[in-house]
Amino acid sequence: MLGYAEHDLEGLPFEQLLAVPSRIFYQTHVFPLLKMQHRIEEVYLTASTKFGEVVPVLVNGTRMETPEGVVNECLLVPIRRRNDFEDQILAAKRQAEEAHEAKDQLNQALHEAQRELTRQNEELKVLKGSLESQVLAQTAALRKMVQDLQGFNYSIAHDLRTPLRAILSTSAILLAEAGEALTPAHRRLLERQQHNATKLANLVQDLLDFSRLGLQEVVFARVDMSGLAHEAARSVLAEHSGTKARVIVEEGLEASGDRSMLYVVLQNLFDNAIKYSPEGGTVTFGADGDGFYVKDEGIGLAPEFAEQIFRPFERLHRDEDYAGTGIGLANVKRIVERHGGRVWVESEVGKGATFRFTLA
Repeated sequence: MLGYAEHDLEGLPFEQLLAVPSRIFYQTHVFPLLKMQHRIEEVYLTASTKFGEVVPVLVNGTRMETPEGVVNECLLVPIRRRNDFEDQILAAKRQAEEAHEAKDQLNQALHEAQRELTRQNEELKVLKGSLESQVLAQTAALRKMVQDLQGFNYSIAHDLRTPLRAILSTSAILLAEAGEALTPAHRRLLERQQHNATKLANLVQDLLDFSRLGLQEVVFARVDMSGLAHEAARSVLAEHSGTKARVIVEEGLEASGDRSMLYVVLQNLFDNAIKYSPEGGTVTFGADGDGFYVKDEGIGLAPEFAEQIFRPFERLHRDEDYAGTGIGLANVKRIVERHGGRVWVESEVGKGATFRFTLA
């Protein structure tokens, strides 16, 4: 699997077969866990071949005491399925793009046929029926591909949760059972690992939510925006229990839209306003001639970043200063645009920010 002859491996430390990041993970987590529990199950590592190529592997191992001494037996299985999945999603994306192009071509042909209606009425009926059948077939194929992509997203998310849970549980075990034996530096490494694994799990969930918003149907109804804002504000203030900020909601505001989606908009805008108001102040929800707005008295931002903050993963601050995944405002933009509106921010550094949005 790795290109070594048997005599090349005799006397070689096991971790020398691993790529550098996996070597560190093996030394600090995998081998200590093997010593402590006498077994490891489904650990993901990256091996390095004799020629410098990397091979993702799944490792299972046992630790046994024999008359000759302690023996650690590990089974390494190369992982190829993930690469297969990645190839499949790339092919699916290409097929989706081709389907979109085919649909545009069909629509263009339909419009051209309609312009000839006065002199080719009977011929147009035949052509139109044919085109509609093709459009329906292409739409059905596209819908199936979208469903397949959604299923793939859930599959990848599930696959990611398993190693993340393993990382978190391993870190917790080491901190709990070997805490006194660890140096302060090692404890900090484990705690940072727990933090990053938790952040990655949250990011996976946010990505699924972001993807799901594009497929969820918008159900329009009359929405009490003031009541919805009170509900969202209570939820966000409960999460930021130590905040000094207070929320004021203008009463009597209504709109037409999807209540559950608009709740996500207000929740994210309130969370953003309170998070970036470390000194407190007033967060106001209201409406004027430009539409609805959420205004705060926080740190603000430079005008040149006004578009950047609505892109997925675009963050202006370090995670240790202001926690987040960079998906919240991207979700706000997607929901508002699906309601036929737009969202923008007016702000200066140190002078707070006003997020405005309109609905069709």
